[in-house]
Amino acid sequence: MFFRRIDSCEGFHRYWKLSKWPRRIRAVMEKRLVPKKFPAAVRGVCHVCGGRRAFTVSGKDGDTSVHWRETLLCPECHLPNRLRAVVHFLDGKMRPKDAALYLTEQKTHLYKVLKKRFPQAEGSEYLGGECPLGSRNAEGIRNESLTELTFADESFDCILCLEVLEHIPNYEAAIRECARVLRPGGMLLFTVPFMLGTQDTLIRATADEGGNITHIQPAEYHGDPLKEEGCLCFYHFGWDMLDKIRQLGLAQCGGYIYWSRKFCYLGEPQALFMAKKAA
Repeated sequence: MFFRRIDSCEGFHRYWKLSKWPRRIRAVMEKRLVPKKFPAAVRGVCHVCGGRRAFTVSGKDGDTSVHWRETLLCPECHLPNRLRAVVHFLDGKMRPKDAALYLTEQKTHLYKVLKKRFPQAEGSEYLGGECPLGSRNAEGIRNESLTELTFADESFDCILCLEVLEHIPNYEAAIRECARVLRPGGMLLFTVPFMLGTQDTLIRATADEGGNITHIQPAEYHGDPLKEEGCLCFYHFGWDMLDKIRQLGLAQCGGYIYWSRKFCYLGEPQALFMAKKAA
């Protein structure tokens, strides 16, 4: 398993330059794995399930490459490449089963997986005005807004926020809330659309206090289990995001580049990010 911590744009460019030959070898391996027909399977080990699996690869017949990050679906835990890697990383950081986790999702396979691993895990979705914040709807789904969480201060050892922050116009407020509800030494584990070779965040759209949206770039929508039309993406982040997170109360913040043929964490470069609250 390959994890490489990187803390800055300059650090990423150093890594990219020094890793030229290992990256070429990995690219050749991935190219050989691209199937001629879809759907297909690539065999590997699922860290989540604990055994060898035939991971489903999605695509279109005739494709000469695969968007590995969102495919390689395990037939048992139903997690794709990037989410299996998140669980793998988390297991290496938080082994006690009594740890208190909060996931900014609840109607997903990832929530089900982590609820079994960490019985105290709490999850939620943003349900808008369907029910009051902090309460649950008829399905038992908790309603929370990441910019105004209803949890008490220092409630959690870890928060997982995956592909969410880019959909929040005022993501800084969400980071402040995460810092507030994390316990001393607690960590925020997150993924976002991230431009690893770029310092400055690309602002795709803005929203005023009345919710009126101004598009700076062509509108980009990402999939959402609760919205058929998807969610608008406001940002493609750069390394300046980590500088802001450090200023907002999570001083230890860095990115982790990862890859593994054994566990089928393919596609390069892939990254996840971790920020810690001071102990």
